[in-house]
Amino acid sequence: MHKLFYIPIFIFCWVLASQAQVYTLNKHTDYSIGVGVLSLLAIDYGLYETHTVLSTTEALQLDPGSVPRFDRSTVFKRSLVADDVSDYIHFSTFALPFSVLLTTKEHNELTTVGVMLAEAVTLNVSATFLTKLLVKRPRPFIYNPNTVITDKLTRAATESFVSGHTSNSALLGIFSASVFSRLFPESKWKKPLWVAGIGIPVVVGILRVEAGKHFPTDVIAGYGLGALIGYVIPEQHRVDRRVKLGMTGTGGVGVVVSLN
Repeated sequence: MHKLFYIPIFIFCWVLASQAQVYTLNKHTDYSIGVGVLSLLAIDYGLYETHTVLSTTEALQLDPGSVPRFDRSTVFKRSLVADDVSDYIHFSTFALPFSVLLTTKEHNELTTVGVMLAEAVTLNVSATFLTKLLVKRPRPFIYNPNTVITDKLTRAATESFVSGHTSNSALLGIFSASVFSRLFPESKWKKPLWVAGIGIPVVVGILRVEAGKHFPTDVIAGYGLGALIGYVIPEQHRVDRRVKLGMTGTGGVGVVVSLN
């Protein structure tokens, strides 16, 4: 991903600079998330190193009829325009954090929001990539007998589930809308931001299907994954949160859920 797309994230964190605290860091929560992300990244690396591409025989034997009926029509979609537009819109979601600039209120939570966003992005990327490597689902256009064989023999050819474009857009959209709403509950821009945060990932998902890069079930799952992470991470850092998620290492590794 181009480094320029991280600029909106930096500005989003930078402008949150002084007022009543809404979010806070928690050593137990952040340690748990950090350990979880590092573990996922380590697994991702190991799986990627052993990831194999389809053989020519396997690629030629892929049968469109074996695709579930709900997804089957996607096999013959291959819009390069939709592919390009989905890239542009996907990257545009990095601008959503600029919504905080629409108000003059300020918050002194630069570090907290920055850590939250870093946790959410890295968790989503690592979880999305892990799913792709474990499932190894061929992309829709790979099933199309008219697709040239060289396109079927790449690593990316079997990384259909889940849609990374959709999960990333959903993450950024829901995260931005959720955080903005908590920081500025009276702002008139809260509803438009929720509409954008929810709607843009839907558009991205539709375009990924039209491009033949993902099945509908890929984008639905990707949307769910990104939206869940984008909402849960900020909620876990709320000062007034009631549910705490964490890890315990006594005699093994587990997950702890506690109520305040």
